[in-house]
Amino acid sequence: MPLIRRPLRVQRIHTERGVSQSQATVECPLAHFAIPASECSACPRNHEMKASGTSPAEVVCSLPDEAMGGRAPPLRAEVAALLGVTPVDRVMTQDVICVTAEVSLERLSKIFADRQMSCAPVLDGSGVLIGVVTKTDVVCEFFDFEHEPPTDVADVMTRRPATVRDTSTLAQVLPLLKTTHHLPVVSARGNVVGIISAQDIIQWLADSTGVPSEP
Repeated sequence: MPLIRRPLRVQRIHTERGVSQSQATVECPLAHFAIPASECSACPRNHEMKASGTSPAEVVCSLPDEAMGGRAPPLRAEVAALLGVTPVDRVMTQDVICVTAEVSLERLSKIFADRQMSCAPVLDGSGVLIGVVTKTDVVCEFFDFEHEPPTDVADVMTRRPATVRDTSTLAQVLPLLKTTHHLPVVSARGNVVGIISAQDIIQWLADSTGVPSEP
């Protein structure tokens, strides 16, 4: 019986008072959509959860042969073919830090610095994506001396950002990355499950083709 590996997706939402909640989901290879990790851990086909630091980073489950359709895993092909068959959720940043619109720019700057990140999805009180905020947004807006300095995320974020589905292929994502550096990745239910950037694809390409990346 083959073992299937799925990365654990973690969403942490920062508010002005701190981290308000943390949610973990994983793509179920039988259901073909994301489910809460708690449901996955209770599944009899769950083989193990591999830990990374203080939280599991990967779920390994067993599948009946018929669920695989009798197909062997695809061999590595040319880059163009890989782009066409590789889904975003295999390459995206899985541990996504989100913020709410009332977070102050002071706190946002600390989050960016502490987490060594440059972009964060912005959610409303119901967890719905309403924008994206980047380091560039903060710097450009804060030092625009023709206007009053902004105070919180709502003042500088990009509203109604472009998004991609977690099942989209890298070939479908690349054209969008020509006009933006980061794209929120959403599930079928509209939940933010990751972030994809050009750097993520470059790293994936280096790993897939065996070409070492520069130190």
